[in-house]
Amino acid sequence: MQYLHKAIAINWFEHRRMTGLCRGLGIELHTMTSRRGASRYLSFVPRTLGLLLARRPRLVVVQNPSLALTLFAVFMRVIFRYRLVVDAHNEAVEPYIRRSRWSLGLARRLLRTADLTIVTNTALARIVEGAGGKPFVLYDPIPDTPPSPAPTGHDSTWSGAPGTKLRVAVIATYAPDEPMDLILEAARHTQGRAEFAFTGNFRKLNPVLRDSTPPNVRYTGFLEESEYWRLLLTADAILDLTLMDNCLVCGAYEAVAAGKPVILSDNPASRELFTDAAVFVPNSVAGLTHAIESLASDSAGIGERVGGVANRLRANWAASAAALLGHCRRLAGLT
Repeated sequence: MQYLHKAIAINWFEHRRMTGLCRGLGIELHTMTSRRGASRYLSFVPRTLGLLLARRPRLVVVQNPSLALTLFAVFMRVIFRYRLVVDAHNEAVEPYIRRSRWSLGLARRLLRTADLTIVTNTALARIVEGAGGKPFVLYDPIPDTPPSPAPTGHDSTWSGAPGTKLRVAVIATYAPDEPMDLILEAARHTQGRAEFAFTGNFRKLNPVLRDSTPPNVRYTGFLEESEYWRLLLTADAILDLTLMDNCLVCGAYEAVAAGKPVILSDNPASRELFTDAAVFVPNSVAGLTHAIESLASDSAGIGERVGGVANRLRANWAASAAALLGHCRRLAGLT
């Protein structure tokens, strides 16, 4: 790949959005990972500093979160005099988990400090503008699915033969914004009509909820990439809910890539982007139960429309990414 000259991207944990963003823009990505806890920064900081010294970039792209990486990039900009672009997730624009006055103030300060802040939707862009920052809207790229076709026969992930129950893959990280209690209660209400496979490290789930899990729910644990996609491709529907306002969840993009209907929390950003590919629900047991039962009766109708949504999103993303690349070139004087 031909990379943009004098531009690098840095990430302190691996994330699908940053990988797809840099691939689409042609910016060389340097991802630093570690299994250690807070002590990992003791290795990340000197490695990042060494990278900046070796490359002397004119444009640096970082992802926030990590807040620590973004702060470090802001401080280093004084020394290396590069232009800073921040790919800001919801928590970086409108904190949900860390909502202290200090966190909110720091978030707004960073929005003003960055030369450009990339966000996923127009609602977040308005918040960036209100903080005195310069936003650019670019949603996540639709990920590529594995080259092998979806399995067609019985799969050990699911208890019944295909077509006997609605198979729902639940995208879960057990973060505070994910209403696991509502999802488990809706699963309880749809026993006999639907079965659920929850991804992610289920040990993070509240033990009280975990101990009361209904029999039609299975926890897969962490899955390798190929097994994760196998789960999505053998599901009838994908579910990914959030309590955050205007949050575009990763599971929605993955569902579109897999050609599956997706159940999403009803917020304006999700409705604007995923339109006919999704069933939008209030974050309530009744609303979620109704959506699951409706899909159990007929999931093919929405499924037939997912391909058209996928084509539209891919085309629009390519056009927006090209505009962003031109903006970055001009920002750093690379044209």
